Amino acid sequence: MLTQARPHLIDRTFEALQGAKNAIVHVYNATDPMFRRVVFNVDRS
Repeated sequence: MLTQARPHLIDRTFEALQGAKNAIVHVYNATDPMFRRVVFNVDRS
């Protein structure tokens, strides 16, 4: 399972995995400056 490093998405991912015998969860954080500004409303500095 691949999910963004955003708390509500991580929670939903684990809810979706309830009952699964095995799972691998990959969490990522976008590093593109525009993505950080638009989605996280933060800058690198």
